[in-house]
Amino acid sequence: MRHTMDVEFEIRDYFRKDQEKIMMAFRLSDSIRSQLKDIRSSGNEVEIAVRDFFKTKLFPKYHVSDGHIIDSRKKISPQFDIIISEQSQNPVFYTLEDKSEILYYESIYAFGEVKRSYYREDILTNFSKNVEKIKTEFYREPINPNVLLSSGAKITLGQKITSFKLRNPIFSFLFIVDSCGLDMNKLKEDLRNIKSNSAPNIIVFNDLGIIVNIDAVKFQNGKLQINLYPEFVENGEWYFLKWDHPEDILAFQYMLIIQHLNDSLLGTPNLIKYGAEVFDFSLHNFQKI
Repeated sequence: MRHTMDVEFEIRDYFRKDQEKIMMAFRLSDSIRSQLKDIRSSGNEVEIAVRDFFKTKLFPKYHVSDGHIIDSRKKISPQFDIIISEQSQNPVFYTLEDKSEILYYESIYAFGEVKRSYYREDILTNFSKNVEKIKTEFYREPINPNVLLSSGAKITLGQKITSFKLRNPIFSFLFIVDSCGLDMNKLKEDLRNIKSNSAPNIIVFNDLGIIVNIDAVKFQNGKLQINLYPEFVENGEWYFLKWDHPEDILAFQYMLIIQHLNDSLLGTPNLIKYGAEVFDFSLHNFQKI
């Protein structure tokens, strides 16, 4: 038997294979762009590789797909590259022929966009508009911070079990495989101009690092606290967490998302309410039998 007590555990070693799969897709996407001139297929290669990373890691507890989000008021989102949802109680509303899905807003933990590079300077601002739309126009019943899930039942306690305002906040992220084209000064300016409830919770540059929101007061006192939900804090500032190894970046962004999943509690869609919005329930449609 080998003795491992004195061996240091290297997390990056266990994400190297995942990272290489993403980079293989990235290199192939370059060939598709240059040889076939097919920009859409080129982007799909990278998008699918990143989505498959999350599918593999999160299965079977969580469902990972791409597609659209709908709510009970008949709002529908643009198509997102990655949607992480709860699947034990919330079935998919509809699966399209291209395997993208339409999902109930109540079942959504997180959504994200994948880009092969930062090829346009409006990537962040455009995504933030979609984040703002989801948070301001879409509706789902808020779950208070004193609600606990036990044996499948929601129990309301006399005190909060989280410092956040909700148990079911929505999480959004940008995943950029290659930072080519990034103007950090422009990105800083964009983040200053975007409201905290419209910005992605994290921005991942897989070859550089992760942009996270941290508690500025604690940081000045030599302590680090990442604000996973910038809209819930007052002293948050954006910082770039830079690493030399892409495997470290891939692993840490995954851990941040896992933290969100572990802390979240979702509801279930009221399908009668959905039906009332979709179907004609006027009184003349009812006949006594």
